[in-house]
Amino acid sequence: MIRTAAVGLAAFLLVSASVSGLAAESLPNKPEAFPEDPGEAAYRVRTVRAAAGQLGPLIEAYAALFADDAARPEDLMRPWIIRHSQGDHWDLMLIYPVESWASYMQAERTAGQDPRFTGYRVAREAVAEKIAFSEDLFMRGPAHDRVAGVFSENGFAHIEVFHALPGRKRELIEQRRMENAYMRGIGKAANLIFVSDYGGDADAMTIGLYGSLQHFAAPPQLNVDQRGRVAREAGFASLDDIGLYLRKLIARHQDTLGHVIAVH
Repeated sequence: MIRTAAVGLAAFLLVSASVSGLAAESLPNKPEAFPEDPGEAAYRVRTVRAAAGQLGPLIEAYAALFADDAARPEDLMRPWIIRHSQGDHWDLMLIYPVESWASYMQAERTAGQDPRFTGYRVAREAVAEKIAFSEDLFMRGPAHDRVAGVFSENGFAHIEVFHALPGRKRELIEQRRMENAYMRGIGKAANLIFVSDYGGDADAMTIGLYGSLQHFAAPPQLNVDQRGRVAREAGFASLDDIGLYLRKLIARHQDTLGHVIAVH
């Protein structure tokens, strides 16, 4: 009986491995690793909609909140802030680098209880009074120093937030990496790729950072045939397949353009 069960288990594992192998073979070839790929660095991504007429005062309140690093626990680091220009429904996106979820939660607890941070709590309440809606998404992304470097060199952002179809999240991440390979191949800057851990309902986010709107909108220097060749080298069936393949993987996504108004 034990031997029969063992044989059955072995057969099951063999079939499972074969199915897994077929699934893996059906995916596009993975591009080589790059600094923009999602890694183990943790981020809290907060989107905020200001109360009516309060966007200016809200930005000022955030500036006051983050003005003094010594006024808050060390693990509550200053975020990069993007101000919405057109696209989604939020006004500000704040991207906080986080050392670990444990240290972040402990720092939040300390900030709420320690008398040394009374001024920070008051400033945080002033921010909250000017917000109509906010949502947090905890994500994994590129190394903090890579993100810091890209933000420090650029002032305009193109943000895409993706909601994958059931079972397609892993393939969606690979598609984003393939598109980065294509962008590098045509001389464009690659996007920073973030993957959701928990919170919100999105699965992934990419942020492309540029010197200006004109830099973002500048046409590629390669012609259509050359771009098609680069697309195929990146793993796509054709140039048109870049967008068509993405649509096969997502239920919906949001595009937003915005300006970087503060850096870490």
